[in-house]
Amino acid sequence: MFRSKAFSLLKPVPLMSGQSNLAYKFIHPAIASHGHRCHRRSVDYRQRYKTCPCSAGGRTISAPQTKVMAEEELPGVLILDIGGTHGVLENLAALLGKHFCLITMKEFLENKKEMSKKIQSVFVFECRPTIDRELLESLPSLKVIGNSGVGVDHLDLKMISDFGVKVTNTPHAVADPTADIGMALMLASARRLVEGAVIDQDALVEALQNKVIRAAALDVTYPEPLPRDHPLLKLNNIIITPHIGTATVQAIRMMAEEAIANMLAVLNGQPIPSEVFPK
Repeated sequence: MFRSKAFSLLKPVPLMSGQSNLAYKFIHPAIASHGHRCHRRSVDYRQRYKTCPCSAGGRTISAPQTKVMAEEELPGVLILDIGGTHGVLENLAALLGKHFCLITMKEFLENKKEMSKKIQSVFVFECRPTIDRELLESLPSLKVIGNSGVGVDHLDLKMISDFGVKVTNTPHAVADPTADIGMALMLASARRLVEGAVIDQDALVEALQNKVIRAAALDVTYPEPLPRDHPLLKLNNIIITPHIGTATVQAIRMMAEEAIANMLAVLNGQPIPSEVFPK
């Protein structure tokens, strides 16, 4: 229900030749894979994601075919890694790979001269990779940073804007799961829901201690995680969950879908569904 309501107002984003229309995917989940792949990736990565046009299922490609693929090469997107502790989930990497040439941070650092020209976007997943001045200075072709999630506290919006780079987030994708956990926490606390980033936590501690507020429930705190000796953790009239409101398979994929739609809109000069502006 949410998917059709939240995204039905978005118009299809005209994309570059050869790319499927991701914005349309929010209404019709079956998105066409255009099968184009980027080149010069590691052997292991090629075998798993088939990103090298020269492989093409193990067949040898003639010079004319290679030339056509080169002309339709996908825009580069920088990610921290694929899989592992902090990398992009493999199913999301496969989704990104339909629209972008994936470049991991390791690959970028090993070949900055070539990779820096290819990278036009950065996909930020779980606050990674870290976006600092050094990275921005090394990416002259960068146009957009697509954040998977709503919160952008980990991004220096003013500094990024100074480089002429746009920032996007994914508010539509998290609306339903955020509401779901809000209801769950309200029922659990039987009183009210407050979110850490938008309240005075010290004042909340005092209000809970003095029973001005009988109970509270938080899915967001500052900082995260709270120090073990934080006063909130010593109270028995508060419920704290570890920022898991959007940690569902569906929500994570929808955030990636919205982030991809945002990045493609920027690269194609189209209206951006969810742009974030510096204050």
